Amino acid sequence: MALTTANIASELEVANQAGDPEADTLVSDLIDKREIDGVNALFRTIGTLKPGQDLSGLPPRLAEFLKGATVDPPGWSQADVKAAESFFDHHHGVASMLQGTVGLIGTYLSPTGAYTLRSTGRLGGVKGPGRRLSQSSRLFIGMGDRGALSDGTLAATVTKVRLVHASVRQLHRKSGEWDYAKWGEPVSQKYTCARRTCSACRSWKR
Repeated sequence: MALTTANIASELEVANQAGDPEADTLVSDLIDKREIDGVNALFRTIGTLKPGQDLSGLPPRLAEFLKGATVDPPGWSQADVKAAESFFDHHHGVASMLQGTVGLIGTYLSPTGAYTLRSTGRLGGVKGPGRRLSQSSRLFIGMGDRGALSDGTLAATVTKVRLVHASVRQLHRKSGEWDYAKWGEPVSQKYTCARRTCSACRSWKR
């Protein structure tokens, strides 16, 4: 649905209550069924993802998810790839700067974003917040790399982001400290899409 002045408030509220059901269910099951040894082990596994890798050593459900994430979205064509690549050929620096400042830093300066960053900082020790910011910025930088939309690099990066965000949501859900009535869903669609370009949101965030 296109955003208008009439529906933007209601649509943003819907987005604020939405996570990523497919990734959320996968991460929850992997951890609860001990198919992987906790969130930190999942983070280490996520960190090794790359295009064309051998998935035979991973839990079957995770391998299937990764295979599905490489499939082009419905209606996505070579013309779309060329159009997106042309945009980044001309505007990569400016787009990355805007997303990395107004998008990324602006999101983390909001109370909800700041609390999420602080509360998940322990995943990286005392350098956790800085590491999280670095991880988030890689998507913006890599999005405009030549060939990233067609060689699987961007799809792999976005899949990492989806699984990291799903892991963060699981941490909050199990901690019992997140105020869902006040803040909505942790790392909700409202905040994730606010700091990505529209092409990435439409193409790979499902």
